[in-house]
Amino acid sequence: MKKAPLPLNEKERLQALIEYNILDTMSEQGYDEITHLASEICGTPIALISLIDDKRQWFKSQHGMDAVESPRDLAFCGYTILESEAFIVEDSLLDERFKDNPFVTSGPKVRFYAGVPLRTPDGFNIGTICVIDIEPKKLTTKQIKALEILSKQIITLMELKKISKIALDRERFLDSTLGSLPILIAYFNKDYSYRYANNAYKKWFGIEVQSVAGKLINEVLGETIFQNIKPFLDLAFTGESQEFECMVPYWTGGARNVLVDYRPDINSDGEVLGVFASVIDNTARVTAELLNQQQRTLLVNSAKMASLGEVAAGVAHEINNPLMIVKGKCIQVKRLLSLNPVDITKVYECLERIDLTADRIGQIVKGMKTFSRDADKDLMDHIGIEGIVNDTLILCKERFEDKLIKLRVDIQVNQSIECCSTQISQVIMNLLCNAYDAVENLSEKWVELKIEGHPDHVKIIVTDSGKGIPKNIADKLMQPFFTTKDVGKGTGLGLSISHGIVQKHHGSLKYESNSPNTCFILILPINQPEFLKKTG
Repeated sequence: MKKAPLPLNEKERLQALIEYNILDTMSEQGYDEITHLASEICGTPIALISLIDDKRQWFKSQHGMDAVESPRDLAFCGYTILESEAFIVEDSLLDERFKDNPFVTSGPKVRFYAGVPLRTPDGFNIGTICVIDIEPKKLTTKQIKALEILSKQIITLMELKKISKIALDRERFLDSTLGSLPILIAYFNKDYSYRYANNAYKKWFGIEVQSVAGKLINEVLGETIFQNIKPFLDLAFTGESQEFECMVPYWTGGARNVLVDYRPDINSDGEVLGVFASVIDNTARVTAELLNQQQRTLLVNSAKMASLGEVAAGVAHEINNPLMIVKGKCIQVKRLLSLNPVDITKVYECLERIDLTADRIGQIVKGMKTFSRDADKDLMDHIGIEGIVNDTLILCKERFEDKLIKLRVDIQVNQSIECCSTQISQVIMNLLCNAYDAVENLSEKWVELKIEGHPDHVKIIVTDSGKGIPKNIADKLMQPFFTTKDVGKGTGLGLSISHGIVQKHHGSLKYESNSPNTCFILILPINQPEFLKKTG
């Protein structure tokens, strides 16, 4: 007896067999009918569906034989799975491979064997359908063809059961997952009845989920809630997704703010079959937003004060110089008044200079007060962009001069824009301070602030002598707390907050990667949407 060699793909073949989860399962009518049919077609007393694992051949179905398995080393089918077509032994006593096989010399006394491999869609021969006789025999071409067809039917049946199990497992997993979610998940039929509801319905409304399917929405949620959601549901039934907020009572008392999402279930013909619904308890978010707004205000003010701190030395110098002028002129006036006669013209000239210098100090102080005030609740108004820029420059230009950084300002148009001027000043200040930090140690030091007018927006371009920002850093610039500055020099909030302010103004703030120098472009619309004019 010669034992059949192992297939070259034995490891993968065994894995393919395991994935069908068929070994050692109960007999099934579908398979038994196939072996009975194979026996009838081929005129043999025995027909088997044999699956070959690593040590045995196991029979999913056996017609004419009681055994449920046998050692693989003795199996004729071990040779069949090496083939791509039928394997036939017309007389085992004349075949060197089988003439001394125990199944030939004793037991069932196999003289004739014909098997066709069971080939999976991936090309693995996991077993056979075979027919056996105790007498030598030949099969006709039609009989062999019939066995081949039956082998395909067996694989089809196994595939269907495999797919069915996968689908069932997925359905159970999905049902378990949806059931464990704290949000409401439901499916509504077009007659306003439930097809599905998850376990959250019990927590929210105190009802058993199993009783929901088939019930009308007003029977489950009550008429008041149904009438409130019905307009949105009707739109969803026309194929339009809907999102809205409303209040929903808990069965234990109280009401919750919820976010509702309706998604139409549309088939390939464009017909709406029903609506998927999800409802999220929004109460915690609404409460958290109030707290977050306070925290955001603190962060904005922190970043604003950080910017003001950076220019403090320059501002102090800017105020100190005029004060020295005022003091000097006061001394000069005292001296002039001690003379006899008093030169009124010169006294007047000194007082005129003191007055102008006081105005200069007043502008600086006003700029600091305006910049540092909380503008979070300010309404938007039309303000000239040139005035915003000049008020900002008052606070920082001295700082640039002290470091010999050339600050070029090119205001091509004094366009009036609808904005919160204090917030826009904060954005411009942040861009200028960042440019200052970037170039203060370069051999070539300059910063350019340019304003361009356009029909529906203004463009503010801040460019410095730096040679650009690497992409991996540029991609993170707008992220909160991201900074490339030394520890203690920056909060990492400046650009992030500036980006948020600009978005609030329906504008854009972007790093221009195509510029040969480091360049940021701020675009602000001339007019804001109507709702922003009311809310600020």
